[in-house]
Amino acid sequence: MTRQVFFLPSVITHENKEIVLPSEVSHQILRVLRLSRGDVVELRDESGRSWKAEIVRVSKKLVQVALLEEVFYATESPLGVKLFLALARSDRIDLAVRQATELGVKEIILFPSARSSYRLEQPKIQDRILRWDKIAQEAVCQCRRMEVPRIFYKKDLEEVMTFVEGESEDILKIVASEMNGSYGMEIFLSAKVKPDTVAIAVGPEGGWTEEEMAIFESRKWIPVSLGPRILRYETAVVVMLSLCQFLWGDMK
Repeated sequence: MTRQVFFLPSVITHENKEIVLPSEVSHQILRVLRLSRGDVVELRDESGRSWKAEIVRVSKKLVQVALLEEVFYATESPLGVKLFLALARSDRIDLAVRQATELGVKEIILFPSARSSYRLEQPKIQDRILRWDKIAQEAVCQCRRMEVPRIFYKKDLEEVMTFVEGESEDILKIVASEMNGSYGMEIFLSAKVKPDTVAIAVGPEGGWTEEEMAIFESRKWIPVSLGPRILRYETAVVVMLSLCQFLWGDMK
């Protein structure tokens, strides 16, 4: 049977012989999954390390485990993907974050665009980031990735541009576009492009404005069409990431 995987916010080291699990993880093990002493689980920490552990003690609310061995998975893509998402409805962002994590994204950067129907007031931004972090952590455990993608929030498109241009490495920059004149992904096959890092921007359900596309193109982002059909927000995310992982990552 596949081992259940749980994310811990604290770093696990070889010195940790036995660990008392956080109350939330203990509840999941005891009350939801009905595991007991002798069962083996897997623990993942925020540094990207993973350990096989055996349940050795249980109480009404807490579980204690003994570390058995560190385990490794070759599940991180060689392609560094930075996903830039215009704000959309909360449930659709949640799904996009989960699917992007499964597809190997390294960073997720959210920001309001001109046609975003959803806005975040300043007091709610940190709470929302914590929610997205938790969703990404759950997805990491589900898909057996070793690293949790980093999640950022930027106040507008201009701050996004500054963020990208502040990176030291060369980045291939792609923006999903429904406008005439956009390229198909096949241009990258003919050009034999092999980037180490890709920035991908996906707009809101209403699409980018002409002014926003002008900003992207002036900063050397390549507009790419995803075909003749209108895709939902979260579908466009999956298509873009899958194509990039197929071309340059580990979906061969």
